[in-house]
Amino acid sequence: MFWFVLCSLLATEPNAGAPPVLPRVRESVLDNLRRLPNYTCSQTIERSYRNAASRPFGNIDRIRLEIGYIDGKEMFGWPGGERLAEDDVTRLVGGTITNGEFALAIRALFSGREVAFGDMRAENHAGRAALRFAFAVPRQSTDWILSIGGRRAPTGYHGSFWVDRDSLQLLELRITADDVPAQFGYATVTRDLQFESVRIGAGEFLLPSRAEFSATETSGAEDKNEARFHDCRQYTAESVISFGLSETGAPTQTGPRSATPAPSPAAALPDEFEASLTLDSPVDSDISAVGDPVTAHLDRSIKRKNQIAVPKGAILHGRIARLDVQEGRRHTDFAFTYFEVNGKRVEIGGRRNELLTLDQRSTIGRPLEAVPGPILANGSHLVVPRGFPFLLNSTAAAEH
Repeated sequence: MFWFVLCSLLATEPNAGAPPVLPRVRESVLDNLRRLPNYTCSQTIERSYRNAASRPFGNIDRIRLEIGYIDGKEMFGWPGGERLAEDDVTRLVGGTITNGEFALAIRALFSGREVAFGDMRAENHAGRAALRFAFAVPRQSTDWILSIGGRRAPTGYHGSFWVDRDSLQLLELRITADDVPAQFGYATVTRDLQFESVRIGAGEFLLPSRAEFSATETSGAEDKNEARFHDCRQYTAESVISFGLSETGAPTQTGPRSATPAPSPAAALPDEFEASLTLDSPVDSDISAVGDPVTAHLDRSIKRKNQIAVPKGAILHGRIARLDVQEGRRHTDFAFTYFEVNGKRVEIGGRRNELLTLDQRSTIGRPLEAVPGPILANGSHLVVPRGFPFLLNSTAAAEH
């Protein structure tokens, strides 16, 4: 599947013939952006796909990220991570993914030049008295960059936005791409952003609450992403949320993360080792997501030159790296980053790590056979229980 990124980077400005109330709407939106503190939210993305419009969508996977609006830029990271370190979400997530929802899309629409605004209409919007405005942005001044499989192309777009009739607060923004390049293989590309007031620190600010992205291929197949934003808070270097796991495997917010164990300077791992582990964090594809933290404990010590490098019982930390469906079967795999030993970290994130599962179908009396990962389900629903045994083969990365 292609990866698909939408970036809102360039500025636009209302035309002189716009409805007379529009300057007040524009100032309301821009004032909210000017007042916005650096903030971060948790984001849950449901990705789905269908072969034709007549068929229902089927879940591909679910992703959880931390996303921040920091000094006018969007930044991304994993839940429970140490910091928001990526400004390009595709470095974390492959497949169909978008950006620009936090502030970039509305900043571009309301703060520059060459936006053509249409008539204003009074409408009922989800039970609220609202005003609807149409707009169009030509390709030569667009802020929308489509990027698929390494190819990039600017595209013009048109759409509508709704504001509350009395407060002029932005309620929703819908956008449709114009003239998508034929080589991309998509007939239509749309996005829909919904907003609500959220308290951050001592103030109330307009933030995105839901974003939906849809791309219909020329064949009629359709990709859809639905993202929801929650647990928004003012950003500091330490304001990353840590997630635990309930008995069912669902993530549970536990507040600001505790201090991350410090790296262990004395840790010396063998160039290659095979660790026997037991999963402590259950995985259920109905509620778990890519990005959720997972832990396992070490069943036997890892030794180097007859010395214990990592003792039995050490906790291995990582996250769910995939939880997708291929050919009707759900897959999952983990990305592990470090062992926790007496408050210190023994890093393995820079090594080549391969998950091996133990084939439980082996004949009684014979040793269980190790099978390279990922873990497979027989159908689209996958459950990996707490106590699940597995092996991790780890090899030191080659030095260049």
